Amino acid sequence: MREQFGDADDWVIALGTNDARVHPPGQYTGLIRRMLERIGRGHRVVWVNVHTPGQPEQMTAWNDALAMVAAERSGEMLVYDWAAVAAQHPEWMTEDRIHYTAEGYRARAFAVAFGARALFEAAGPARVAPRSAPAVAVS
Repeated sequence: MREQFGDADDWVIALGTNDARVHPPGQYTGLIRRMLERIGRGHRVVWVNVHTPGQPEQMTAWNDALAMVAAERSGEMLVYDWAAVAAQHPEWMTEDRIHYTAEGYRARAFAVAFGARALFEAAGPARVAPRSAPAVAVS
């Protein structure tokens, strides 16, 4: 993907719901760190935490692992607290209490977009060297 579209200074990641369901909690920080290693140092990351009220233990453990890794990566990683937003709107959840309704997914998309932007702006300008745009052939 980077070869085709180039690299970005800022990343928004919304992963973890399935990881929290299929991996033991002792592996969560390692999974998060591996993803950050794939992105590489010198990028700012907003990671959206998870809201799975049907599995509260996994949700809490995953979100705690995100907070711990974010503390290790101060200035590079921020956590958007989607769980706090979604907890106020149980009507956004389907019966399985993992997936969202259409309204819930729409609200999540808007909340994450605006929340990530606000977090990036509050953090100030990126402290990474600008990357050049990929070469694009013009015909």
